[in-house]
Amino acid sequence: MINAEPESGFINMGTYRMQLHDRNTLGLWMSPGQHGRMICTKYWERGKSCPIVATFGQDPLTFMAANSKLPWGQSELGYVGGLRGRPLEVIKGPVTGLPIPAHAEVAIEGEAPPPGEEARDEGPFGEWPGYYSGGTIGTGEPQPVIKVKAVYHRNDPILQDEAPLWPGAYRMDLSLRAGLLWDQMESAGVQDVTGVYNHTNYLWVVAIKQRYAGHAKQAGHAAIAASASARNGRYVVVVDDDIDPTNLKEVLWAMMTRVDPATDIEFVEGCWSTPLDPRMPPEKKEARNHTNSRAIFYAVRPFVWRDKFPKVSRTTRELRDRVVNQYKDILPFP
Repeated sequence: MINAEPESGFINMGTYRMQLHDRNTLGLWMSPGQHGRMICTKYWERGKSCPIVATFGQDPLTFMAANSKLPWGQSELGYVGGLRGRPLEVIKGPVTGLPIPAHAEVAIEGEAPPPGEEARDEGPFGEWPGYYSGGTIGTGEPQPVIKVKAVYHRNDPILQDEAPLWPGAYRMDLSLRAGLLWDQMESAGVQDVTGVYNHTNYLWVVAIKQRYAGHAKQAGHAAIAASASARNGRYVVVVDDDIDPTNLKEVLWAMMTRVDPATDIEFVEGCWSTPLDPRMPPEKKEARNHTNSRAIFYAVRPFVWRDKFPKVSRTTRELRDRVVNQYKDILPFP
């Protein structure tokens, strides 16, 4: 979905679920705090409908960029152009004036009226946490709609499907969020970040080469504050640079051997969440208090006595890689 902030003209592109209500009406679910909803709200507060473009069957890189969590004011349209190395080709929508990705298979132009004028029940829909959530079922109230004004399509359009999977399912996608968080942490001044990975939206792992006392805490707090990871999270694990953040077994080993539960787990209250959170109490949803708590695990050697910490008994990653490469034709794993 594409819409434009009415004051600055900043154009946002995001991924939001849509439900077909009838020939000219689509249901729209946008979690509170999402940029697309914030832009719509600015129109609604003025009693106006928000112009919207929605595309279906866009190229995979454009879809991935739309699903990335860029800071407010940075357009995903420009971001995908940077990833591709050339500008994204767009056409100007005849109805809305908004940019329409030129190679999308299907596009609609329309507007989202203020929910006080028109809203409908939305859902249920199986979402990424692994539960039916959001929409009317999660908030107890009807959700915004898009009144369709124009439809454009190719003959025999190809529509890819990315249905939300159970969070434990094997990941096949190329997530950009880990790279975004790495970049945002370095931009915030966190030194010597050596790796970042999100195993699910609930679990982020950041590896650092500790340089000073408080370095791990700085990294942990930056991870829950950065736009790439601020929403929907639950756990952040900070590990040393000898741990591969993409390898959950290594991460769990660091948590089991370098975390003292009494001193190395920090809880942060009042963080940005969503009605999609299945653990959010009903009374919080009813009060529209869409926040949750986060746990930061400092699974690092304590900085002040790191030199006295026991040495690991396994081989270095470099040696292991050399052995695996030498015997890769007979080993049963890559």
